[in-house]
Amino acid sequence: MSPQSISSPKGNKSILLLQLIATASAILATADRGSAVLIPLGRVATARWAIEHGGLLLGEGRLPGTVLARFPGEGVKGSALRAGILMLPAFAAGCNNPDTKEG
Repeated sequence: MSPQSISSPKGNKSILLLQLIATASAILATADRGSAVLIPLGRVATARWAIEHGGLLLGEGRLPGTVLARFPGEGVKGSALRAGILMLPAFAAGCNNPDTKEG
């Protein structure tokens, strides 16, 4: 990419669009069960929310307020988003897969 394309409004729109597509893909790929990283989008007690929704806490995330949890049931992804929590599959967030013996 040339310096002109990065600083031009068209270049900025392209980068923003790619970021939006990547974020939407990560959200839509999230399974309702299995291990997930819970990222608060505001002042939300993610650990308490996870426990209240049947999650087993596996650890803290790298960012403040994030937690790694395992959910046995389905239907929590929508509830998490409504509560102000972004729920990403653990493997998509850069974690080893805690659902296998390898991670």
